[in-house]
Formats: sequence, structure tokens, C-alpha cells
Amino acid sequence: MVWPPEVMPSDQAISRATKELTKRMLGMTNVWKVKTQAMQLKATRKRIKLGDIEVVHGEVGEDEEPRHDMAHYLNNLLALLIAYSIPGVQAVSEAQAASEVRGCDTCKFVICPLDTLMRYYYKVQSRSHEAHGPAGLHWLVAQDEAERSEWVDKFRNTQMNMGEVIQLTMTQRQALWAIPQSIQPHQQHQQQRPPQQPRQHQAPRMKVGGKGGKGKGKGKGSGKTGTAQRMENKFKDGKMLCMSYNHGKCQANPCSKGKHVCAGSLGQGRVCGGPHPAIRCNNPRVIKK
Repeated sequence: MVWPPEVMPSDQAISRATKELTKRMLGMTNVWKVKTQAMQLKATRKRIKLGDIEVVHGEVGEDEEPRHDMAHYLNNLLALLIAYSIPGVQAVSEAQAASEVRGCDTCKFVICPLDTLMRYYYKVQSRSHEAHGPAGLHWLVAQDEAERSEWVDKFRNTQMNMGEVIQLTMTQRQALWAIPQSIQPHQQHQQQRPPQQPRQHQAPRMKVGGKGGKGKGKGKGSGKTGTAQRMENKFKDGKMLCMSYNHGKCQANPCSKGKHVCAGSLGQGRVCGGPHPAIRCNNPRVIKK
């Protein structure tokens, strides 16, 4: 199988993976530092001179810092898993070609099959779609490192091959990959939304002055306030009104007694509903003393 340079691991990554699997000295690799062939081609080699001899002293990466985001982490993780699969094609000692049938366990034939590695990669990738933001990335990296540390422990201290170790660990730690509610998208959206203020019924607008705007203060709605002659204790739809507020005695909002709006009666069970108590109503349609 041929991989594109963007995900194909560098020669250094393949060499390290080969040594770790053949000598059973698996280590914890920092995924952020995994290099691909594309990165390797862009890198420059540091050259130093020892007398008349010029010696190549490894590789120096690009000046720009690698991106620490979800896409970059998943790409590097894929490159690392591909690096394990290349030396992982080595056949196990007890493998029998004649016994290989469709749907059989590939771990019984090679030490680290690609399908097992990709099954783990797609599990991490599916969780990345549900874990959003910096907190989601931090959680995903911690889960991946914890899982791969189990690989190291089992591979070094047992006789299982790498593929069997990965399969067993995925089964044992399956429940630990549940997405916490704190990093789920709908939870983050609810936390970012500001609390909504309770809506209040606004009093109808009143014209100031008489006909044609002349005779200011002579028409209806002169701006004077007074006490409503009659009050209702609830809206027409049955929702309660706070009568203590309408008598100027209750300041609690929200209030368990009812809504804090004007209870001045407009007749037929309708109320003013303005943002003021009924003792200071300025609605000209409310009959006042």
C-alpha cells in the first residue's frame, strides 16, 4: 500500500518503530513530534566540519512552529500507526498460510496488522468529531496517551504480539472513551449563551396632546399617573399576577406570587400589563380614582 507523503512516516519514524517492535522495547512516542515524508523533504540537514571532513548532523525542521490542533494531531497519529504497520508485516512463528480464511483474526498471522491499527485510529477520529475546543483536544490527547501507555506495558511484559496488545487494550478501555458532557458541542453552546431576561408586557404607546398635536396636555395620555380603580389578580390565560407588587410592597423578581406587571383592569379579564405597579399606572385606558 502506497501512502501520500503527507501521512507516510519519515525514515526516522519507521526506523524507530522497527527497533521497538523487533527488540520488544516499545516506547511512548510524542505524537506532536512525529514527522512525515513531506516534513522530511522540507527539512534541512545541519552540516558541521571536523577538520577536512564534512559531517551531516541530523535534520533541522522548518522555522515555523507545528500547529497544535485536532487535525494536526490526528494526521501525526496516523503517521505513527503506519510506521508500526511497516515492520508489523513480519509473520508470527505459528502462522500457517493454509489456515487463513476470510474473516480470520489477522493478529494470528502478522505481529502488527494494519487493520487493527486503523481500527484504533478510526475510534480516535470518531471521538474527535464530538470533542470540540481546546478542552476537547486536551481530553483526546490524554486518552490516546493513556491507551498507548497500556500498549507499552503489555508489549514489554507479556509475550503477546503488538496486534494482540492493541486489540486487548481497546476492549478493556472502551468505557473510558465516553465523551464527558463538559466538552460536548451542545453543552458548550449552552454555557456560552447569555441568560435570557424574562420578557415583560409593554404598555401601549400613548399620543401626547390633542388632535393634530395642538393643545399639549389637553388630550388623552397627558403623562399623569394614578391608582387603578380595579385590579385583576391574573392574566386572561390564567397566569398569576403579584398583587403585593401592584400595591408597591414586593420587590422580589422573579417572584413566586406571580408576575411583576401592572394588574390594572381593562375589562373582560384583560390587564394593562405595563412594567409598573397598578398604584402608579399611566395607561389612560385603565379607570383610575
